[in-house]
Amino acid sequence: MAVLAKTSTIITWLVVKSTALDPDAEFWGHVGKTLKKLEFKSCDFHPAEFVSLLRKCRKLEHLTISDCDSVVSETGQSVLDKAASRIPSTLAGIKALDLSYNKSLTDAAFHQLITAVGSLSTLSLEGCPLSVHAAVYHRFYPPGTGHSRLLMTFHDTFQTLLESGARMRVLNLSRTTIDDNSLIELSKAYSQTLQELHVVSCVLLSRRGVKALCLNVPRLKCLNIALNRQIDDDCLTTICANLKDLEELNVSGCTKITSEGFSALVHLEKLQHASFSDCSGCEQQGFVKLFSSRPWPRMRALDLSSCRIDDAVLRCITEQMPMLVSLDVSQTTQLTADAVRTIWTHLRLLRILRMACCSKITDAALYGPDNSESFEPASLACLTGLKALSLNGCCQLSDAGVLSALYFHELTTLDLGHCDLLTAVSLKHIASHVPSLSKLVLSFCVRLDDAAVTPVL
Repeated sequence: MAVLAKTSTIITWLVVKSTALDPDAEFWGHVGKTLKKLEFKSCDFHPAEFVSLLRKCRKLEHLTISDCDSVVSETGQSVLDKAASRIPSTLAGIKALDLSYNKSLTDAAFHQLITAVGSLSTLSLEGCPLSVHAAVYHRFYPPGTGHSRLLMTFHDTFQTLLESGARMRVLNLSRTTIDDNSLIELSKAYSQTLQELHVVSCVLLSRRGVKALCLNVPRLKCLNIALNRQIDDDCLTTICANLKDLEELNVSGCTKITSEGFSALVHLEKLQHASFSDCSGCEQQGFVKLFSSRPWPRMRALDLSSCRIDDAVLRCITEQMPMLVSLDVSQTTQLTADAVRTIWTHLRLLRILRMACCSKITDAALYGPDNSESFEPASLACLTGLKALSLNGCCQLSDAGVLSALYFHELTTLDLGHCDLLTAVSLKHIASHVPSLSKLVLSFCVRLDDAAVTPVL
């Protein structure tokens, strides 16, 4: 922090992680005046120090206090309980607030935070101890009781948001105990403003809540309902029939969705980002039918990791989604060299390609015969704009594949972990032909030693 305190660089985004808070007045006085985004993750701080530094950050628009249970003091009071009257003008510009994974967050602390900030449009309570049961609320809220300093309830949290006048656009309630009734209330309250909702691993949600959401918020653009095992074909069909403006959809880990449910995705004509990772209920033919049903010119990112796909599925993707910039087919063990060659032949706009643990991929997947006379693509290097590439666990790859295909001027991240046939020859080649590399993963590459790694350092 001493270095940043003297810098002439304008700092607008600062992340403080896994440390005790440094209350250095000179640092916060210098950096705080330009900060627009401030994130505290797994930090420990004294309430007075926290309030003091926030008063120096007068241009904040985004504040994250994640996994920092010292936001609540030992007496049960929140940091802002003690000094709320001194800082409301400092935080009034905040539009995005992230309080994820604060296990001791209470209704009183949340009320003080919301009172201090401006009219929120983005809120994350992911992993917070949100109680939705009516009996719990009545137990701790007899008539005339103020905001509790003992627990956090959905009812009081919801009322605080309504009273604040927040026009919520982005809401993250993942890994909380939010249930159908709670989701129905939220979707009604923010039916005109909500555009993005994250409810990952919310085990109390079911069809009723999802259907109400679709009817109440038909203009939703982003829905993340990953890791909800109760989401089935009926839920996905309802989503596709009602949320016509959906641009991003994540149903990863929803194993009850079958090929029948996935067939309804053809109606989402505006879909740009889709994640179907670990949707094991859908067969190869289901994906072939879906992806071949029509062109998908808007699709930009697709995650099919740990899905039951084969070469036929990849052929459909490369033919119907020419504008893809991100593709993840990790842990899809049926893909062969032919499928990979199809990717680098047709998806020339790719920026991110992940093929980890595709055990059938060999050197032949990364390059083809020399077709210089016909000017056809000859290797993976045809993906000239590639920024990130993962071949982790592709244990049949050898130096021959690396030397023939890895020529990337823009690649910054390369994962070759568990490629145990690679030797120092590959690293020398990478050092010479991947000049922009900033992250290289070589874990469990057992043939490499200190001397082999030296050229890339």
